[in-house]
Amino acid sequence: MIRLTLLLLAGLWTCCIIAAEPTAPAPPGFDPTRHMLVSEVKPGMKGYGLSVFTGTRIDRFDVEVISVLHNFTPKQDVVLIRAAGANLEHTGAIAGMSGSPIYLNDDQGRSRLIGAFAYGWPMVKDPVAGVQPIQYMLDMPIQDAAKAQASADLSASGGRWSALSAITSARRQMRHLLEPDPAAPGNASAQMASLMIPMSITGLSETQIRPLSRLLAPMHIMPLQAGGGGGGGGGNDAPGKLEPGSVMAVPLLSGDIDMTAVGTCTEVLGERVYGFGHPFTGEGAVAMPLCSGQINGVIANLATSFKLGASSGNLGTLLTDQTSGVAGRVGDPPPTAPITLRIRYADGSLDQTYHFQAVIHPQFTPLLASMAVTGSVSAARQLPHLNTLSYKVRVAFADGRELKLANLVANADAMSFLTEIAAPLTAVSDNPYSRVLARSIDGEIEVSNSVRAAEIVSAGVPHQAYRQGETIRLNARIRPFRGIETTQELELPIPEDLADGLYQLVVSDVSRYVSDERTGEAYRFSASNLDEVFTATNELSALRGDAIYLRLIASGPQQGVAVGRTALPKLPPSQRRLLTSSGRAQITPYTPSLTRTVPVQWVMTGATDLPIQISRDLRPVAKMPFPPVAPPPPTSAPALHMP
Repeated sequence: MIRLTLLLLAGLWTCCIIAAEPTAPAPPGFDPTRHMLVSEVKPGMKGYGLSVFTGTRIDRFDVEVISVLHNFTPKQDVVLIRAAGANLEHTGAIAGMSGSPIYLNDDQGRSRLIGAFAYGWPMVKDPVAGVQPIQYMLDMPIQDAAKAQASADLSASGGRWSALSAITSARRQMRHLLEPDPAAPGNASAQMASLMIPMSITGLSETQIRPLSRLLAPMHIMPLQAGGGGGGGGGNDAPGKLEPGSVMAVPLLSGDIDMTAVGTCTEVLGERVYGFGHPFTGEGAVAMPLCSGQINGVIANLATSFKLGASSGNLGTLLTDQTSGVAGRVGDPPPTAPITLRIRYADGSLDQTYHFQAVIHPQFTPLLASMAVTGSVSAARQLPHLNTLSYKVRVAFADGRELKLANLVANADAMSFLTEIAAPLTAVSDNPYSRVLARSIDGEIEVSNSVRAAEIVSAGVPHQAYRQGETIRLNARIRPFRGIETTQELELPIPEDLADGLYQLVVSDVSRYVSDERTGEAYRFSASNLDEVFTATNELSALRGDAIYLRLIASGPQQGVAVGRTALPKLPPSQRRLLTSSGRAQITPYTPSLTRTVPVQWVMTGATDLPIQISRDLRPVAKMPFPPVAPPPPTSAPALHMP
């Protein structure tokens, strides 16, 4: 009797414990008769997957569960499967299959959706892949397009932002990515990762696409040269239907160049659509066009097999881009940014205007705009081997702000020219104060088949001591590209209130000028709010390569103080010490300088320095002939205008 009582109490206690255990709430839209939890998955379970391998026909392939990889990403599991059929034994996991729905047969004989075909290994022998559970995908929030594209406060800090540092960093990063690929590590194939997303491109040559591959590789995007499908793709064909297993396409750029990312639709619940099973860019809230599409073919590759696809009509908006996948709504597409570019040749041999529509996105829009520019420049013909490009580009933003880019670039190739446009746009988009998105871009580029470039060989002055109020007159020796050396007369007036002392006169190109600004007067291109971001970036972008820059810099310690972007060059020492010791981020010590910009007809390279003494006690000195000056060592060949 006592034993029976203890058993009953133990049973009741066990029931209480089970009842008290919390159960995770099912995500919105989860239907236990249609969907399967990852906790229900067991090794050996069999089922099938759906995907498009040619045209728009959804084909079936077989799958078997190998195991469940627990905590593959923080607090999330991945189901490891082996696939068969649909030629997968030959191709392995295929880039473009991301999102292919995987169904498993449960104990009751029902086929239920477990998730999306999403992960794989390069260069593996068997079609083994990882499945993103549908329960995580359904838990992604889906908001409306207006909220996704709205400007939002990103930071309330009082820190300062530098247009100079931001543009230089973006430019260097792009140039690094445009360099040849480094040797891949030996164990690269041992890491399971998100499947690559194939991006079919029309209107660009293989030469232009190759560097783009390196720019997009960190996003797991694979650019592919491909023609449009059916009636031309690019959103021009009649829209198909988004359903589990169908093509899910995201046209990033359309028009005279098409760039479309291709994946697979996982699930459709009413107007809600889910796909990919892994991030596109992981941006979070987005607003990008969502299309159906078709597959032109599957290319079996030893490293990574891939689909060649195209979009076919706008069906809605992609609104969520997270670790578990992407999601959106069927309906009206979001607005896109129109891009209009006119390409003219100085000799009158070409005058063509190109039109595009680009997604409005902080990462993609700068890159797409730059690809539109470089693609347009070399669309009708390759750039001349010797060339000079003169460009003017205006970018309008949703809040009425503008970014104006204009300059002269010598001896440029189409891909190196990409950084001229992308770097300032990226810097503005990545500012820490508020999210700003470009709404339209228009520009004009003139191409000349000669190199308008020259080198500063040396400079000389008749004497090196001056009084306040006098003018420094100097002759700079200029060597044009494949031309005869010439002399450029330059002048720099000395203000009446300039302090006595020793100075350094720098005669330079824009690269040296910007470098000196970074160390001497960096406050000029700094910002503490969004308005100043645009002001500083426009001022920096206004510095042209076809100019000689004169700068007279005082020797000795820094004597100026800037509060934000406002310079206070003549504060008493006591006030200067008080401000600089306050520890406030807005206070910046700097070295005052006298500068002048002299426009010339060439893109300049090189620099030279001259010592100058300024004193009121000097006697006026009569104008003397310029002494001969030994030329410095040769400088590098003409380059782009920013370091």
